[in-house]
Parts: sequence; structure tokens; C-alpha cells
Amino acid sequence: MHKKDILTSGKTASSRRIVIMPQFIADMLKDFRRMNLYSSDRIFDFSSATLNNKLARCAETAGVKRIRIHDLRHSHASMLIKAGFQPIDVADRLGHSNANITLKVYSHFYDTKRYELANKLNDLH
Repeated sequence: MHKKDILTSGKTASSRRIVIMPQFIADMLKDFRRMNLYSSDRIFDFSSATLNNKLARCAETAGVKRIRIHDLRHSHASMLIKAGFQPIDVADRLGHSNANITLKVYSHFYDTKRYELANKLNDLH
């Protein structure tokens, strides 16, 4: 049985976007592309199952909890929130159609901001 890749354009209009990446990531991708042994035009010419298996092996080797590929998206969102980016910025980065979706999914990450706000008000007093 031969498996076939299915490439889609994204679930929603907001998921089809240009994501600006830091230069160090662009440089890493260029290096990876130069080393890539595949003949495809795709940057990553392997299946999500292959990537999941590799991620599981790496987690086991490192002695950490296994995560899914999609969990990396949540890690990225939490990193942006903890770095102080506003919900609208995180929503744009993740391809959410509006910031309410971001707040619904990630509102628990903003809890520490409430304490920061109260402390800032104390400082201003």
C-alpha cells in the first residue's frame, strides 16, 4: 500500500498568511535545505508520522514527557505571551481570525499579567 501526501491550503482564510520569522530561523532553514537529500520542492520532505516518531524518540532519550507536534504551537504561543506580546499579536502569529480565539485558548497564560498589573499599580501609588 502506497501512502500519498495530502497538502491543503489551511482551514480558514486567516490561516493562510505570511509568517515573518527571525533571521536565525531563516538561516537554519537555508542550511537544512542545503543539506537536504530529498529532491522535493518542500522544505520538509517527510510525513507528520515520521516527525512524531522522531519527537517521541527524542523525548524518551531526554527523559521528558512526550508531546505532539501541535503542542509545539502551544509552546510558541505561551512563549510569546510570557514575552509580553498582546493577544492581538499572538492571534496574528497563530492565524486566529481574532484575539478572542487566542484569549479563549490561552487565557490561563495571562494570569501572571494580572499580578504584574497590580504590582505596577502599587509602584505608581
